[in-house]
Amino acid sequence: MSQRIMGIIPDELEEGVQALYDEGYTQAEIVREGTRLLIQKKQWERILLEQGDKLLMEQEGKACVQ
Repeated sequence: MSQRIMGIIPDELEEGVQALYDEGYTQAEIVREGTRLLIQKKQWERILLEQGDKLLMEQEGKACVQ
């Protein structure tokens, strides 16, 4: 496996990346899928933050009415 790639991935992912190499995935495929998953994770985090903000505003609005 490429030392360059191993130097940029977190330690907890090294075994998984090595397994993908062992299964025949190319470095480009692994990087592409990793990038896709990171983008998806960020999108979900943003959605959850927006929902949390909306819920907080609704709760504050109800508290003001009471």
